[in-house]
Amino acid sequence: MSEPTYTITLTESERTALARVLGLFVAKLTSAPVFIEASDGGTQAARAVLSPPAPASPSAPPSGHVPPTPELRDRWARDRKGNELPNPEDSYPLDVLIWKTEQKEKYLRVTWPSPNGAGYGDANCFDQALWPWLIKQTGVKVHTRLYLVQKGKYTNIVGVRT
Repeated sequence: MSEPTYTITLTESERTALARVLGLFVAKLTSAPVFIEASDGGTQAARAVLSPPAPASPSAPPSGHVPPTPELRDRWARDRKGNELPNPEDSYPLDVLIWKTEQKEKYLRVTWPSPNGAGYGDANCFDQALWPWLIKQTGVKVHTRLYLVQKGKYTNIVGVRT
């Protein structure tokens, strides 16, 4: 018996929105933290399923071998025509540990702990092409370089180094 076939008809804007949502969903799944309950609760079998042992590597790297560090690249906001605008005037870099990202209707709000330890800083990113790079860095214990621009009382993200 064969499976039934379905056809979905989408407009270009619906197709684009669906692709964007699926991309953000995949980014969220790959960067989502895994929580395992404390050792005093639950069963041993559940713990074994939630955190299986790491697979043995097929071949160990040679002694003294240091894996290459991936080269970091600056990614910049794009104009309405889709062209990257590197180093916009009045932009400045800030290295932060991204604590949280919140997707709003037309922008992504990025929040990080204040460098002096009192409160949090935040900025908005309006270029959806930068969103996956920012979401991917959420909760990672590595500093992310953001390029920011002050617009009145608002701070906007115009670039990210990943």
